[in-house]
Amino acid sequence: MAKLMTSINQIEGGDVLKSGDTTSVFGFEILGYDGKRMELSGTGKLTLSNDETVALYQDVTVENGRFSFSMGSVVATGTYYLEIKLDGHIFPSNNFKVKVKNSLNADSVVPSDKSPKLKLLADELRDSGLITGGSDTTEDPLVTKSQLPTSEIDTLKQKVEELERMLTEIKQSIQK
Repeated sequence: MAKLMTSINQIEGGDVLKSGDTTSVFGFEILGYDGKRMELSGTGKLTLSNDETVALYQDVTVENGRFSFSMGSVVATGTYYLEIKLDGHIFPSNNFKVKVKNSLNADSVVPSDKSPKLKLLADELRDSGLITGGSDTTEDPLVTKSQLPTSEIDTLKQKVEELERMLTEIKQSIQK
C-alpha cells in the first residue's frame, strides 16, 4: 500500500459520537511526507463525508499545523472521513473515521436543513469561476440575496441536480 505524502493525524477527541452532540471537540495536526507536523497557518475548508453524503463543511482556523472543530449542528448517523483543504492542498485523514450513532434524545436526531453538500458545491463552483458572490460558508449559498439574484436560484438548483446525477453515474460506473 502506498504511503500518503501528506495527511492529518488526530491529537484530541474520540472517534464515536452520538447524533446530536454538537460540542465535542476533535483536534488534528497536519503532517508532511516525513510524518512530522507542518507549520501551516490560515483558514482551511473542513469536509466530513462518506460516499453518500457531506455531513459537515465548515471553515477551520489552522495555527502552526494544528486545528480543531466541533460538529456545530446535528449530523446524521453514519461513518465519515475527514479532510481539510488549505493553501491549495487537500490533506486527508490517515485512516481516521468518526462514527455517529443514534441518540435516545429525540430532539437531536434531525440534521440541520442547511446542506453542507450545497455549501461545498457552491464553493467549488465559485473556485471554478462558474458563479460569483460571497464565500461565507455559514450562509446558504442558494438563498442569500447578496450572493445570487432570486431569479437565478431555480437555474442553479437545476444545475446542482444535474451535477449530482452526473456524480452518481460516475460513482456507479467506477464501482462496476
